[in-house]
Amino acid sequence: MTPGEWLAVLSAVAGVIGGAWVLLAIAGRQYEKRLDERFAAMEKSRKDGRRVWDERFKGMEGRLGVQERDLSSLVKALPIDYVRREDAIRSDVQVNAKLDSINDRLDRWLDRWTQERKS
Repeated sequence: MTPGEWLAVLSAVAGVIGGAWVLLAIAGRQYEKRLDERFAAMEKSRKDGRRVWDERFKGMEGRLGVQERDLSSLVKALPIDYVRREDAIRSDVQVNAKLDSINDRLDRWLDRWTQERKS
């Protein structure tokens, strides 16, 4: 082989290697570009998800505030509106005893009145 042929073969090999190098560099840049796009999309999705969660939590905090106010008003009103069973029974017994006492007095008064009318 003559030096010209060696030069032609060497040039062809260098051209093939250079072409492969260029193709690999282009493919690598495209791969990086796609990775960057995917990461950007994931970051956007993460930010959107974070925004949605923040809105949901703000709504939950508002509802929680309303429920806390309702609960505190219930706790304040509970001693006023609530009567324990034992207290209700005791009160009922006292009222019934007073009514029985009044009934006894009326019966005695009626008995005396009827005796006075007979005599």
